[in-house]
Amino acid sequence: MKRVNSLCLLSALAICLLASCGQNQEQKKEAPVVEETKPVVKEEKSETQVAIVQVRGEVIEIHDRSMAQMSEIHRLSRQLKDSIENTNVNPMEQEEVINRYRNHLKGLNDANQEMLQWMRQFNEDGENMEEQEKLEYFRKEKVKISKVDSQINEAVKSAREVLRK
Repeated sequence: MKRVNSLCLLSALAICLLASCGQNQEQKKEAPVVEETKPVVKEEKSETQVAIVQVRGEVIEIHDRSMAQMSEIHRLSRQLKDSIENTNVNPMEQEEVINRYRNHLKGLNDANQEMLQWMRQFNEDGENMEEQEKLEYFRKEKVKISKVDSQINEAVKSAREVLRK
């Protein structure tokens, strides 16, 4: 009897396996399901958008170049202050030399303040502006930061020269 039960159990198992294989074959015969993928559409940028990115990049580049000079401004300012306090020149020339140092120190401080002021007012993303307005904004900011950059470069150059004397 055990043998009959085992045989029945094996037969039932074989039938189940065959039936499931048949279902897999039927599923394979059906058309494969292909998921539709949406094509990746690369948005074309308008000429204005391209110009905005370019001019904004130039503004940031000038800013970064100028910011690299800030540690030099601080170093030169300290040297000028030290030179004012410890001037070892002929007393007849002392006032003139000290005034020269003060003028260069003022130039460095003014350049530093101009950079800080420009950074406070700069709208880095041009938020709440239309494309053409944003482009004009970044063009104007490029002019402004270029002036600040020139002021910084001139102040650093002249302070170096006066300290060499």
